[in-house]
Amino acid sequence: EAAMKNYPEDWRGYNNAGAMKFMAGDVKGAQELFNQAFVKQANPETNFNLGLVELANGNDATAEEYFGRAAGVGDKLNEAMAVLYVKQGKYKDAAGIIGNVKSNNAGIVYIMNGDLNTAQSTLTAIENPDAMTHYILAIVGARANDKDLLIANLKKAVEMDKDLAKFALTDLEFYSYLADADFLAIAK
Repeated sequence: EAAMKNYPEDWRGYNNAGAMKFMAGDVKGAQELFNQAFVKQANPETNFNLGLVELANGNDATAEEYFGRAAGVGDKLNEAMAVLYVKQGKYKDAAGIIGNVKSNNAGIVYIMNGDLNTAQSTLTAIENPDAMTHYILAIVGARANDKDLLIANLKKAVEMDKDLAKFALTDLEFYSYLADADFLAIAK
């Protein structure tokens, strides 16, 4: 915010402050700052960020328009487009654009395409896995009928985020494990 105060005509301060708000979950506040940045200078980075806001708000067509004007922002554009394609049920298109991105979103793209081996290798290559990374790996384990993979990763996920235990009990991905003692020991 100091950058906005010291350089009020520079779009980057508004864009960066918007990015911080977006990462903190304040989508509306982020959108206001991104719009201010856009007024100062239309550019690929701000278009990309406005696309993320629209994607978060469920405005897929508008998100796609913004993403179309965001060429040059790197792999994050491909990842965002892949998320959009997954939302639209275009799983093969998502896999075709995701490239070598190592992220939770990329893992989901490969799961939705039935490529569990690539999903697992993508997720295990994430440099700093979070609770959701391990939860998604547990889903890979469930779909691959690999109980060891499921249990090890669900345990890590719940250790990192206790709310995931309750969620796992209602997640249809784990339906066939609802009577399994090892699964229940983690999820209850």
